[in-house]
Amino acid sequence: MNELPIANDMSYWKTGKSGVETWLDRTEKLIESVNGDIHSRIIGKNQGKEAIMFAFSIGKDYFRMFWPVLKPIHDKDKVAAQRQASTMIYHDVKSRINRIRIFGPRVAFSDYLLLGDKTIAESQGDHSTIGKFLRLE
Repeated sequence: MNELPIANDMSYWKTGKSGVETWLDRTEKLIESVNGDIHSRIIGKNQGKEAIMFAFSIGKDYFRMFWPVLKPIHDKDKVAAQRQASTMIYHDVKSRINRIRIFGPRVAFSDYLLLGDKTIAESQGDHSTIGKFLRLE
């Protein structure tokens, strides 16, 4: 994958009215429900690209999740794209929380597991869209 998709073409596009902070608070509660500790939660912008980041630990493992806010077709839909990203994070984490009971947190969140200063999701290579997004290559 070379480029991220357009927000309008992805799930959760304009499907709800809950605010970004509401979805992110719900995500924090999910992580805390498995004795996770939230270290950071940031909504930021760099070089015209916007993303949401969570840094957290579960047990002795540390995780960092970057989630891009996809660009909408029309600039007026920026808030809808932020809402979509926060909704996607929530549902991704919710499915992983269910996996913890079977596989444990390290496997459930393996692509976000910090290995030194990067995660697998942030690593180099053609497979890493988020690595390109963050300009880590």
